[in-house]
Amino acid sequence: MRPVAPEAPSSDDQGMFGDVVEQAMPRVAPCHDRHLASWMVFVVAVLVLAPAGSALAGEAGEQPGASDDITAVVLIAFVLIVAQALVILGLYRRLREAHAARARTSQSTDEGEKGRGQVVEGSHIMRLRNSDGAAPPPSQGPAERDNSGDELKRIFDLTPEILCVMDMQGRFVRTNPALSHLLGQSESVLIGTSALDRLHPEDREPTRQVLEAHRQGEGVSGLRSRLCAADGTYRLIEWDSAVDPAAGQIYAAGRDVTSLQRAQHQLEALNRRLESRIATRTAELDAANRELEAFAESIAHDLRAPMRAIGGFTQALREDCQEALSEIGRQHIERIALAAERMSEMTDCLLGLARTGRGPLQLEPLDLAALAREVVEGLRQGDPEREVEVEIEPGLHVTADRRLMRIALENLLSNAWKFTSARSPARIALRRAEAEGKVAYEVRDNGAGFDMAAADHLFTPFTRLHDVERFEGTGIGLATVQRIIRRHGGRIWARAEPERGASFFFTLSDEPAAASADVSDVATGGSESEAGP
Repeated sequence: MRPVAPEAPSSDDQGMFGDVVEQAMPRVAPCHDRHLASWMVFVVAVLVLAPAGSALAGEAGEQPGASDDITAVVLIAFVLIVAQALVILGLYRRLREAHAARARTSQSTDEGEKGRGQVVEGSHIMRLRNSDGAAPPPSQGPAERDNSGDELKRIFDLTPEILCVMDMQGRFVRTNPALSHLLGQSESVLIGTSALDRLHPEDREPTRQVLEAHRQGEGVSGLRSRLCAADGTYRLIEWDSAVDPAAGQIYAAGRDVTSLQRAQHQLEALNRRLESRIATRTAELDAANRELEAFAESIAHDLRAPMRAIGGFTQALREDCQEALSEIGRQHIERIALAAERMSEMTDCLLGLARTGRGPLQLEPLDLAALAREVVEGLRQGDPEREVEVEIEPGLHVTADRRLMRIALENLLSNAWKFTSARSPARIALRRAEAEGKVAYEVRDNGAGFDMAAADHLFTPFTRLHDVERFEGTGIGLATVQRIIRRHGGRIWARAEPERGASFFFTLSDEPAAASADVSDVATGGSESEAGP
């Protein structure tokens, strides 16, 4: 009896088949083998359609023998399919093992690199990305590693620094052209020779100690030794080195510091000559200052006796010969007496100026306001009839020599007292000020003032900016003040307008100079009377 061909699967059977295929494909897809995938799809199709065919045959009223034939065919197909599936599973297992081995090899190659690497997943190689999102370059293969060796050799040959490899006995194993150029010998000549034999005799023992430290696995840094070149000259090299105990080699890098050491020696010699010149000039200046001070003091002392004699004889003429002298004679006598008195006063001031630069400063904390009040009290006692408004800011604390600062304040305040004699009311002030970010002190008055055009000579000894008949004085006071301020490491300047008063500013350093003033200060007094700091 002819078997009846089975009908085509229904739409439901086709839908079920499609669902099974869709579920099976993702599972076999990682194999990346279309042939294996097709076999597995065939297996699924037979397993699904065989029961469906049997059901159709039963519904068609087929004889039992036909059903048995179909069942046998299905069983044979099932056995073949199972065998093929086992083969497929074995192949798939081998593929996974091969990919796993490749993943382990890739991971060991890329180990130690940060931000880059490869991870094997299935049959795909997923490349990690750097922190900036960019894909890292692939791991180097043998060709790339050979190229890296060539690059290192180029760097070794082209670097201007001295590079060499030595064995543990100090013999050259490899050198770069920089060392050959320095010593004037080729690498072939240097290889195998001992570095100790090329060292200066004084440097050999320290170098042997360094080699012993190298044998203990210790490197060195900053070792200086002199190598003898082919022309017999020595070059000073500063070495840094590291040791590879396993390979028994010393890796050294050096710099030629011969020119640097020569320049250092020249600079040291120049500094010694400069220091010697400074010491000589300082000694000459100190000697000149001492001679000038001694000369000024000698003149002051020597002039005192003649001035006293002139004054005494002038007074005797007044008393003994007053009636015998004519009016003109009496006027001459008065002029002689005034000149002798002025000369005596000038010699006293010159002596005082010389003494301001003698001896060390006796520094101590003091209050300028308290000193100023004492000076003003003495001025009031000497001229009790005057009404002067004096304003002194309290708490002007400084570190200075009390005797010298009192002399400076006496000169500044007495000048203010003198030049305000024609003012009513007269005003004098001592207050704290500021100049170039530093503390300064100001002595201000509303007196006669002066023209700033002539201020360059304000601190010159015996120089006056006012008529002696209007304001008496010797012209030495401000020069004395300037010398005292300079000895304290400060400076003094002035601002003024004619008939509108004057202001004198001065500063004091935290570390006053103990030396005497310059010769020019004694001779000319300097000129720091500019309009401001």
